[in-house]
Amino acid sequence: HSAQKYLFWMAITPVTGVLSFMMDGIFIGATKTQLMRKAMIQSFAVYVLSVAVLLPTLGNHGLWICINIFFIARAIFFVAILSYFRTLLMSGNHKYSSQDVYLSLLKIYLIYY
Repeated sequence: HSAQKYLFWMAITPVTGVLSFMMDGIFIGATKTQLMRKAMIQSFAVYVLSVAVLLPTLGNHGLWICINIFFIARAIFFVAILSYFRTLLMSGNHKYSSQDVYLSLLKIYLIYY
């Protein structure tokens, strides 16, 4: 019976996480895991701040809200990184000397857009 109190949060968690899970696959496939790590660190900082604010006041509901905030923050940071690279690719002003790096960024662009 106690799990039913959190059924709403359990139901929306896959919805809030789907974009970040999809972005995981795109970044891993493009071998850009260092960018993935950067997005995870930023998202973790957002998560820690939200836990500090919401957990003491809302208890377990606050924890569920925080995990959803974490997933949404991951998606936002992933999309921001992709948008940055998309802008670089479209402008032609990329600073990458290696053709392999350029091609992997192009892969991200083609997969995402």
